[in-house]
Amino acid sequence: MSNLDLRINNRYQLQLRLGGGSFGEVYQACDIRTGDEVALKLEHIKIDPSVLENEYQIYEELAGGTGIPRIYWYGQECEFRVMAFELLGPGLEDTFNYCGRRFSLKTVLMLADQLIRRLEYSHSRGFIHRDIRPENLLMGDGKHGSTVYVTDVGMGVETLERTTWSEDVQQGKRSLVGTIRYASITA
Repeated sequence: MSNLDLRINNRYQLQLRLGGGSFGEVYQACDIRTGDEVALKLEHIKIDPSVLENEYQIYEELAGGTGIPRIYWYGQECEFRVMAFELLGPGLEDTFNYCGRRFSLKTVLMLADQLIRRLEYSHSRGFIHRDIRPENLLMGDGKHGSTVYVTDVGMGVETLERTTWSEDVQQGKRSLVGTIRYASITA
């Protein structure tokens, strides 16, 4: 941890970088008003269109659903868009590695049940995730440690009519979105 006192929105003190990707960086931070640990996702304002703004808007539409992280604040700080949200536990991939790359049948069934419910909920609210992968599925923390959370929804879109989607794919109007490793052969 650095001795620098970096604060966002005069409220969140950066503590530790948790990870990042092509669209932003995620940090652990402390809410200095409440003392709670939170996660902060930062995206440079040069990214246009903003993936983080889309992510924030989707989370707002999905708010209150089981396995959807709570959003505490969204705004801009210097040259970054920032979203403060619920700090969660390890990703599904890390959990799998921790378990010696073997899950019991009971664990697999519990995960499958939760993940199906998360996707059904998202779809019922009119959104497709478009980047489902183990790194974007996080376990909860503390008393919610056995709950799977769906994260990193910034590449998500509002659902389209199935016929329109199929026609666009056949005509080559759609390109691959998400992570190639987890894409369908059709994509």
